[in-house]
Amino acid sequence: MEAELELVRQAAHGSTEAFEQLVLTYQTQVYNLALRMAGNPEDALDLSQEAFLKAWRGLSSYRFDSAFST
Repeated sequence: MEAELELVRQAAHGSTEAFEQLVLTYQTQVYNLALRMAGNPEDALDLSQEAFLKAWRGLSSYRFDSAFST
């Protein structure tokens, strides 16, 4: 958990490498959830990408009171 929080801190300060590590860690989980929701692999890829873009854009307001995975 501490390593994850450190990656989030670094990503929030602009580290694309740290954010890449977070994406690599969670991409399968996010895709699988999107696939269950969309029922279509292509839509699931689009939803996954949108979720990670939204996460990247929202890092500046991350409050560190819950795990990044949530």
